[in-house]
Amino acid sequence: MVKLYTSSRVKKCPFCKMARDFMSKNNIQYEEIDCATDKKAWNEMFKKTKEIYFPQLLVGEDTFVGWVPAEKEHVIKELFKKNNIGFGN
Repeated sequence: MVKLYTSSRVKKCPFCKMARDFMSKNNIQYEEIDCATDKKAWNEMFKKTKEIYFPQLLVGEDTFVGWVPAEKEHVIKELFKKNNIGFGN
């Protein structure tokens, strides 16, 4: 299970775009949740991370707040590997 928490209140969020692009590039299926319109999801996200920054990634029970430049994407890939989520090309 992969969830990407974003907010439509943050117009043209470059970090959210990077996260979406990463998922697409690696053929990762995910559910994008707009916390601006889904208050229940926002509360669940905040309960897990205690953070209000976007995007937030939930992979299994692991969370990652924000996004990383391309040279640091290995951190995200390790999170996916830990949760047995593979990559395609």
